[in-house]
Amino acid sequence: MILPDFVLNSRVNQCWEYSGIDTFEKCYNRSHFLSYAHKVLYQYNSRGFRDAEWPCDLSNLQSSIWCLGDSFTVGIGSPVEHTWPYVLQEHARTRTINVSMDGASNNWISRKALQIIKDVEPKHLVIHWSYISRREQSIDQAKENSWQNFYQNIADPSWPSCDWKDQHKLPSFIKDKIQTLHAPWNQLQFDDENRKLQSIDSTTEQDIENTLACIDLVDSVATSTKIIHSFIPNFTPAGQAKFVQTQVKGTCIPEFIRLDWARDYHHYDIKTSRFFVEQIMQFLS
Repeated sequence: MILPDFVLNSRVNQCWEYSGIDTFEKCYNRSHFLSYAHKVLYQYNSRGFRDAEWPCDLSNLQSSIWCLGDSFTVGIGSPVEHTWPYVLQEHARTRTINVSMDGASNNWISRKALQIIKDVEPKHLVIHWSYISRREQSIDQAKENSWQNFYQNIADPSWPSCDWKDQHKLPSFIKDKIQTLHAPWNQLQFDDENRKLQSIDSTTEQDIENTLACIDLVDSVATSTKIIHSFIPNFTPAGQAKFVQTQVKGTCIPEFIRLDWARDYHHYDIKTSRFFVEQIMQFLS
């Protein structure tokens, strides 16, 4: 299996009517939500992505256009037919591969891009970068958080506090109890979904530096793959977008505004997707 770790476990083969902020309770405009004219269904493939099943052979994967991003690429709030990867597939008459995750950080996007380039070397990779403030935890921090959640839920009040790196120091009776009465902690997942940060204490300058580092890293490894960079609407505080875009050394589509609203009244819909795809088409060759 090519890219075996490209799996979002919570979404594998799932089918939902609502997702994320695309609910009546969490949407940004309830009147708009109720008046939205299109049926929305979230159908995820066997890898947990909102896409048809991916081709199995390398040649078809290489000839496909890979689309990478966050919830704007997932298409939260819209039918799949309104998402930009789907519209791009229709316009380019070429299979697209949608690799996107709600709340994805630019670090996540960069890591996935590096793996796609290394293992597949597709002809085209379109990246829709996320908000510059989006970061992810280190794998060590993700393990520590998961361990603490696990340990606190099963610990007897008499048990000592313990970090994940020091669990081997626990008394034998505690380790035995964990093994016999509870799912072993080492079976917990430390995948992409568990590494997302909801907030981070950083300055705009640090966020920009991190985002540009992610972009430069992708460009530095791309040889036969053409990278098309783009940015979601309002990806950075006012006045900073043009600076970020001028620092991108490769092909870059400027930030664009929403022309319409998805059901959740946060993400964009079909008109904006079509406009975005028009910009992408200029760079496909």
